[in-house]
Amino acid sequence: MKYFDNAATTKVLPAVKSVITQALEMYGNPSATNYNIGLENRVLLEKVRQHILEYIGADKDDYLIFTSSASEANTQILNSFPFYLTSQIEHKSMYLGDKYGTVGMDNNGEIDLEDLEYAIHCTNCKLVSIQGCNNELGNVQPIKDISNIVHKYNGIYHCDATQLVPYVRVNVKKLGIDAMTFSGHKIGCPKGIGCLYISKKLIGYIKPLINGSQENGLRGGTENLPYILGLNEAINNLEENIDANRSYMFDCYRYTTNKLRDIADIEIHNEDMITTGAVVSVGFKDVSADILVAELNERGFAVSSGSACNTNSIEPSYVLESIGVDKDYIYNTIRISFSVDTDIKDMDKLVDNIKEIVECNRKFKQLLKEEQNI
Repeated sequence: MKYFDNAATTKVLPAVKSVITQALEMYGNPSATNYNIGLENRVLLEKVRQHILEYIGADKDDYLIFTSSASEANTQILNSFPFYLTSQIEHKSMYLGDKYGTVGMDNNGEIDLEDLEYAIHCTNCKLVSIQGCNNELGNVQPIKDISNIVHKYNGIYHCDATQLVPYVRVNVKKLGIDAMTFSGHKIGCPKGIGCLYISKKLIGYIKPLINGSQENGLRGGTENLPYILGLNEAINNLEENIDANRSYMFDCYRYTTNKLRDIADIEIHNEDMITTGAVVSVGFKDVSADILVAELNERGFAVSSGSACNTNSIEPSYVLESIGVDKDYIYNTIRISFSVDTDIKDMDKLVDNIKEIVECNRKFKQLLKEEQNI
């Protein structure tokens, strides 16, 4: 199987797998510090915490809470406030009941900064939660501009950076991010480990989702040390390779979109956006995304129809609706997402197969139409 759905999840890095496997022998509870095997694990855990805080540009006395996922971390920060403002194209974990309001954006998926400021002014909202990068489009928001507006009104800015951290080294202090979430399985870890960064100035606001004494009383449950150590190894990999990784993503994007343009009646939804380069969102007129994804799967290619979190929905993508994608394309859009393991020969084969499937389906539809008119 040729894998082109890295925005959904990434394969586990060999070095991460090795660290986790070794750590499975380290069975001491990090909270049991009255004997050596517990204390040693506590020391390791705190070293990882400080390493990640340093990596994201935070202060040593800021907080980093280990969670099971970015979705859990998002829910925790959002549940700590009675109301918040967000965008129309967030991950589904960002929409909690009727606790939120949304701000406008343009057709390139970028936040309307004037509308954001107006919304904060009118609602006197304390928390603004806007992602750094979208999971369907790969477009990057003007994070510093957003935080400047939020702080102008003494607000708090939370950034879901799950799709940004793999490709951009985020400095929370320079960008004005007060709280940030991300997930390990987007950067070469197994599913089941995420992080919530919280500036020390927010600590009085944050409530636990799971009660317990762990993580300074902010996230109960014995810490998953093997996965935390695996996350640390994944961060080591980013430190060494993130610039080269990002450059290669843009190479993949340019190469794939240039080949896709040989197919008639397509729309590349994110070609005019500021993106990470890791995602191509492309629609094909008169060819259902479900058919295209299924036929590509039969031929040994894994792509998605929009976000993996929305794949089982029969409703059109709310992200594509929000940026004004035409009805001829909104049900016919697939997402292709790359990794550093993506091979140019596989990109060639993928696009060749897409072209063949699209042309065959269009010819079949045309024949049916002609038969019906006889």
